[in-house]
Amino acid sequence: MFRRAGSGGEGWIAKTVDGGKSWSEPYKVIGTVHQLFALNHQSAWATVTREPDEANEPNEPNEPNEPNEPLLLLSTAGGSDWAVVGKLPHKGFLHFVSNKEGFSAHWRTTDGGKTWQTVMNRKTTAQLTGAVIRSTGRDDAWIECIGEPGISQISYSLFHTKNGGKEWRVVIAKSSAGGGPVPGFPAACSCKKERSVE
Repeated sequence: MFRRAGSGGEGWIAKTVDGGKSWSEPYKVIGTVHQLFALNHQSAWATVTREPDEANEPNEPNEPNEPNEPLLLLSTAGGSDWAVVGKLPHKGFLHFVSNKEGFSAHWRTTDGGKTWQTVMNRKTTAQLTGAVIRSTGRDDAWIECIGEPGISQISYSLFHTKNGGKEWRVVIAKSSAGGGPVPGFPAACSCKKERSVE
């Protein structure tokens, strides 16, 4: 059972240290909080979007905000204060494995969210409608590519790397009559025979 957790909404972030029985007075932020990820009781990240006319925090560069551009906020004091550390290239699920290394969809950061690089580029016939990435440790990651939905089916594929994205192994490649071809593969590819990809 969890003891420490966070929650956020339009203009606020709050935390609990007693399993949800009580919550701290919300910390005010500019924008709408969409995700919170806590690595431990000190380090946590939040994704926030702002409208173009919303002002920046006093300590931030005076840069215009793109509509719904996801910003990444960081707290190193258990949620007592937050600061913008960078911008997210994707609105996918946020997952950090250390204070420096994290993932969002098929993107990876090694500097705490300041910059992001893609961990996988693939030719694909099917339209990619979503991507989920999870990491179980340094250099170990899983990516699920989600294809187009059908009447009651969705095509998808699952890839795994053990060396930080240098090589990817196909774990699952599922096409469907309703959902179309497998995402992450070109039309001429025999995805069941593929074992590693760049």
